[in-house]
Amino acid sequence: MKKLLYFSPVFWSSYKQRPHFVIEKFLQQGYEVLWVEPYPVRLPRLEDFFRSGKIHQQGTPVAENVSLIKLPALPIEPLPGINILNQILLRGPLKKLNTWLQEGAILGIGKPCKLALHLLQQHQGISFYDAMDDFPEFHRGISRWHIQQVESKIAKKVSQLIVSSTFLANKFSKANKNLAKIFNAAEFSVLPPPLMQPNKPTVFGYIGTLGAWFDWDLVCQMANKFPQFTFRLIGPCFTKTTENLPKNIEILPPCPHQEIGKYLCDFSAGLIPFKLNALTIGVDPIKYYEYAAMGLPILSTDFGEMHYRSKIPGVFVVNQSNIEETLSSAMNYQPLLDSVVIFRKENSWDARLENFVTTIENLA
Repeated sequence: MKKLLYFSPVFWSSYKQRPHFVIEKFLQQGYEVLWVEPYPVRLPRLEDFFRSGKIHQQGTPVAENVSLIKLPALPIEPLPGINILNQILLRGPLKKLNTWLQEGAILGIGKPCKLALHLLQQHQGISFYDAMDDFPEFHRGISRWHIQQVESKIAKKVSQLIVSSTFLANKFSKANKNLAKIFNAAEFSVLPPPLMQPNKPTVFGYIGTLGAWFDWDLVCQMANKFPQFTFRLIGPCFTKTTENLPKNIEILPPCPHQEIGKYLCDFSAGLIPFKLNALTIGVDPIKYYEYAAMGLPILSTDFGEMHYRSKIPGVFVVNQSNIEETLSSAMNYQPLLDSVVIFRKENSWDARLENFVTTIENLA
């Protein structure tokens, strides 16, 4: 059986994201996968000590022919001298990883880290780096510098470099001659048929992580201007919410990936209220595809890949100065069923990754 060793940027049990669908494509082609769960590659922050480990547990079942490995690493990777402790802790797991690579496995990297770079520098076979985010922007200080250095070396060394957005394509344009831009997509098999009429009462909804990039101020302003509407936010929360949230903002816990369809059915419009900063400039949000596949109007800020979609019917760019007119326009939007059906066909993960594995294998 063909093998893939994959360093994942997300936990397998979390929401199904781009890495899950990439791996499913390899499984469809007869691969056995060793999935390396993400280990800490930055120095700890105060909020880390108060974060529940259950926040990554959304119940995604482990697929057949996938083995998970957790690495016993301390959050000290950016510190050259002290990091020798990790080298001692990782001796046992490293032997297992080396065995996989020696058996002709492809090395896939979804998260830049020192251990992945170490194996890449020794690997004689096929390798790829799938940059789904601008990872250094998730870090600060020496941790950010460390990831920049590691990612740069990985991008230059791999056989194939894949990016998920226009910004990332520009960022890595000179790093690797084998560069491909593959946007995100959605798993439409877990969604019901599209909704062609707005629901009443009106619900502006968001499904996904509530992280540092989430614009609480903008959402609160929208909720205050439209107190008759419900603003429903569903997902794990990694940041403190703004104090004294408007009463029409609901925060619900994370839902299993296979259940997102029933929540989307209650939405009248989809929200993507991300801040405009260095962290979001390279993002192609999967929720865009999920909302559009339901025929929902989409209220998004002008960030990342959404910047290039501002003229697409159904996409409404919102900011603090145009809230009333933009939300009113969104509620008058009427999608065409034919266009939604075509969107689903062209933006599924199967369609997006149709030739992904073949392209990687042909690098041999």
